[in-house]
Amino acid sequence: MEKKFFDDLQKLYDLSHQQYVKRASWYRVLDGEFPARRQQIDAFLTSIDLEPTREHRLAILTRLIHLRTDALVQALKQAGHDQPHINRAKAEAYAWSARLHQDDHRALLEHVDEQKLLTPYYRAFLHGVHRTGLEFSHWHPQWTRHIIETVNPSLEEEHGSEAVLWLREQGLLDPGHDGEEADRCYSALVKQGQRWHSLAYAEVFPTQIQRIVASLHQFMDELARNTDGVFGLELVHRHYLQALVDAFSERDTAQLVRRWAHVDRCWMADSGPLQIGHPLEYYEDHYRKAVAPEWDLRMINPALQEENHRQQQVQAMFDQLSQQLQAHGHPAIRASQENLRRTRLFLGRPLLYYGSDLEGLFSAQVVPNDEVISASCGKKIFAFADMVLEAQRSRPFMKIHRLVYGDDFEQRFRHYLFCQPGQWHQVYDALTVGHEYGHVLWMDAETETAMNRTGNFKNIEEFKATAGGLVTLFEQQADDTQLIARAVDDTIRRSVGLIAWMESDEVLPYYVEGLLHLHGLFASGILSFQGQQLRICTESATIGTLVSWYQDIYRRLARHYLAKQDAMEFLQEYVCREEKRLLPRQEQARRFVEYYWKLYQESGCVVDDEDHPDRWRALSQ
Repeated sequence: MEKKFFDDLQKLYDLSHQQYVKRASWYRVLDGEFPARRQQIDAFLTSIDLEPTREHRLAILTRLIHLRTDALVQALKQAGHDQPHINRAKAEAYAWSARLHQDDHRALLEHVDEQKLLTPYYRAFLHGVHRTGLEFSHWHPQWTRHIIETVNPSLEEEHGSEAVLWLREQGLLDPGHDGEEADRCYSALVKQGQRWHSLAYAEVFPTQIQRIVASLHQFMDELARNTDGVFGLELVHRHYLQALVDAFSERDTAQLVRRWAHVDRCWMADSGPLQIGHPLEYYEDHYRKAVAPEWDLRMINPALQEENHRQQQVQAMFDQLSQQLQAHGHPAIRASQENLRRTRLFLGRPLLYYGSDLEGLFSAQVVPNDEVISASCGKKIFAFADMVLEAQRSRPFMKIHRLVYGDDFEQRFRHYLFCQPGQWHQVYDALTVGHEYGHVLWMDAETETAMNRTGNFKNIEEFKATAGGLVTLFEQQADDTQLIARAVDDTIRRSVGLIAWMESDEVLPYYVEGLLHLHGLFASGILSFQGQQLRICTESATIGTLVSWYQDIYRRLARHYLAKQDAMEFLQEYVCREEKRLLPRQEQARRFVEYYWKLYQESGCVVDDEDHPDRWRALSQ
């Protein structure tokens, strides 16, 4: 039975990939194909007061296909729309994207039923995930409207940069396991008169939470009609779903972190090939780090479960640096070693996704965030290489890339993307999987709270994670100069691309990460910017200088984490705030960021008509 199950799983995996490719074909609207779809897109653009230009079509296609809103938001801003209009347009684009993707989810489930794929238990499992997920997608816009678009602007207006300190003083952050301040919240603020109060999600969003809880009860009832004859996980799933019911139903804010920690504990017991992702991340809310309403089902790729050596390489780098820092007795060292030892890696793709996942799917993820649970249960890393590769291949080539990087660098990237998939996967493993392992390092249960006094922990944590992956590559695979050169190219391209997220608050930590990488790229001589021209020099000497820069800054970061100093004390050496924007302090990096941002606003959605992904697909076959 297990072999048949994995054969069916592969069919399901392939079907999900085919659905993705079909959605990506909508980009052909830009080439004059699919006139009916073009009419739909133009009608939507008109409904949100945007001219149906080619650039605006690309912006909404990017929202529909790849679930990113930054290009659409920039188009709305350039058209002169105010923030309330932008918020309404984003909500309408979310609803349209949700319908498109959820239609695909329904079609996938219908195919599973018709072909009787998997087992009756897992068919019920898929339907339970989908039904509950639809409730998350109904909840997410209201969560966004209340917390991100209403409460947070009020906090900024009332308290400015002191908002996090004020929330702490007022006791408006959720308490953690022992009554201390938690590093995230499962509650929202409500203003009653002149005073703010913290209330559990069950009280702030009563109708939505009741519908989710009812769906979870139905989910459990339908699973109980069958047994998991393949993996024997029915009790694991039941305990997990019951823990979710208890956590969502909790109204005492003092108990929320404990309830959700139990959810994580139950979830860590699930090692099956299909795993639910519940509310875990909190990038959107910079003030209280309220956990967003995400919900998904992630699946392994049955063909990609061979042994992965990234964990051992990260462990070797970490042990060596810990020894150099003479920090072996530090609690964060012991916690990191234990977490590394017990972290499990799952390679696959998101099969079904809802709620905040419809604002953008992650390329990889390490969870849970709760370090108390991690200390006893370890962590899981999910990596979605196939999805990321196809996403990069399916997008149109952009004129801004040729203008900024030049023909040689851009052609090298396109050849690598389409014609060297083996090397692409090596770079993904080193940088993306290495990044997720990098999150585990230098942390114990108190680190994030202690370093987040000014609300900036996430703004260095993403860079710390990527730097850990890079330093591991530089030190553990030093002889593979070709892989290192390709990883440097990838870092250049990603760091420059992140400038486009300058005004996307929900992904601010990644924008800031890009600024830190750019500091090193310019300081090392890899990049230079003179006369509106970016020059790229990836000779062995400049790469050697960059390697030394990463080793040095990563060593300094490790000391900062071990000392549990506020994140801003580290960050302010590299970035500064001008009005509401963060910019690099390094002069050339700063001038380049300002240049690229202006260029992105003017022509970030202009397609490179001199080349087309189809030409490269043909070359790769």
